[in-house]
Amino acid sequence: MAPETSNADTATLPDKTDDNAVFGRTGVMDYAMAIRSLFNKGATDIKAGANEARGNRVDMIRASWIELFFTHKMSEYNCSLIDIAPAIAELIGVPLPGADGVVKPELSDPMWRCRRAGAGAEVVLIIVDSLGYSTYQRLKPAMPSVSVNGTLIRCEAVADHTTPAIASILSGCYPATHRVLTTADMLTSSIKSVLERAEECGVKTAVVIETDGAAAMKTKIELSRGVPDSRDIIAYDAAIKGHAIDLLKHKPVLMVLHFRAIDRYAHEGRSFDDLVFAAGSIDRHIAEICKRLPDNTCVVVCGDHPIHGKHTEEDHGVALIIFRAGDVGAGD
Repeated sequence: MAPETSNADTATLPDKTDDNAVFGRTGVMDYAMAIRSLFNKGATDIKAGANEARGNRVDMIRASWIELFFTHKMSEYNCSLIDIAPAIAELIGVPLPGADGVVKPELSDPMWRCRRAGAGAEVVLIIVDSLGYSTYQRLKPAMPSVSVNGTLIRCEAVADHTTPAIASILSGCYPATHRVLTTADMLTSSIKSVLERAEECGVKTAVVIETDGAAAMKTKIELSRGVPDSRDIIAYDAAIKGHAIDLLKHKPVLMVLHFRAIDRYAHEGRSFDDLVFAAGSIDRHIAEICKRLPDNTCVVVCGDHPIHGKHTEEDHGVALIIFRAGDVGAGD
């Protein structure tokens, strides 16, 4: 079957002089993801695809690093964060043209199993900042609502930082395609998220995130609520939960929200016990939200990038858990 096309097929890769302007540690990840996108669309050799895309200006050191990265790292994952939006779009019946990701059974099958005969296709996507796969395995005892009945998937991260990672989760595109590196970029990017595509089809959506991001999303969808950044990140997450529950009265088919306590504590160099506390707080928020959802709602919990700071781990995957809202607390 011929590969699907996307905006990345004709994307221009960043020049070396732009490395400091793009996301990631050195800009190499941005460059590598662009090449991988081209490679996935039919190229037979990564180095050849890179040289063609860059007009033969790729130095051998960088090309060799990219080849090693994809050969030994990317093959470890069955799915990527860019595959989430296509799977959700299929579930709720809206198109998502231009996505780099594809609908993969590892994601779509457990999503469809959340439904019952005659049931709707409501989805709540909960992004938990810094919920890397290995981090989740360590925090799992503190997150019983998410862990007990969910399908756990180790997913490929596509960025080291929150804004481009979340843009990839919501658009199904690599950062090299959507180019959303800062919140301000949300206003100028030509790539539309699954939330916007749904709204265009008359499917109601909602989002609850930090104030600046919510303001940008307000120009795209009606139900956008923001929470001001706060030194008290536990209270911040509680406010995210409160707004999410309030927006449920509007019966959105797709809701997206973002919890940040784990990430904040990691950046502050807190102890692992503090991370456990943050994870437990987030888990309780998720449980409260699930109690107010129809039982057949598909709940998707995922990390945006691996954890930073002193708790950084070698595993560069993120956790993705899919479960029915009605299964939360069913075993209590």
